[in-house]
Amino acid sequence: MTETSVPRERLLEVAERLFSKHGYAAIKLRDVAQAAGLHHSSLYHHAPGGKAQLFADAMQRGLDRHARELRARLDADDGDLRAQLRAAAGWVLANPAGNHARMLTTDLPNLPPEVGERIAVQAWRGLVGALAGVLRDARDRGEIVLDDGDTWLVGGALLAALQALQTADARFAGPRPAAHQADRLLDVFLDGLRPR
Repeated sequence: MTETSVPRERLLEVAERLFSKHGYAAIKLRDVAQAAGLHHSSLYHHAPGGKAQLFADAMQRGLDRHARELRARLDADDGDLRAQLRAAAGWVLANPAGNHARMLTTDLPNLPPEVGERIAVQAWRGLVGALAGVLRDARDRGEIVLDDGDTWLVGGALLAALQALQTADARFAGPRPAAHQADRLLDVFLDGLRPR
């Protein structure tokens, strides 16, 4: 196999793994080339736009996959909001590479604005949109009371809270496993803080 014949999917897989783990600023094209078994200059065959294009292509590929996986988890428990949100929590906790909060706050500002905006919108629509959809369905079934715009707000807050559990340092998160903490967090989201 020649260097330029490395499958594009393999290159994007390697780039996604490195960028997800270390962030955009920490990874150089040379790092991606070496991990993929390519010569540095061969990367421009696959990503003529350089590092920003490779990052965007890899992250968009990953976001598409994450959105499909999350939707599949949510669809598996159709009609039971608590089960759907537990499935979402399980998916978030099982995907440590999906540090979307870091990507949005640290990586995207280093990209050309139009590229960063495209990735941010894709993340919001794919991941938060999936959660907003199950919240909207539950509202329509009369299970919860939530304004239409608030389904996006609560979906985004829930995703951020679950990712915070995923990355929390054990010294601060407490002795309970993250899955137990996620269940308790979902109870608060669904049942509220006020006494009954």
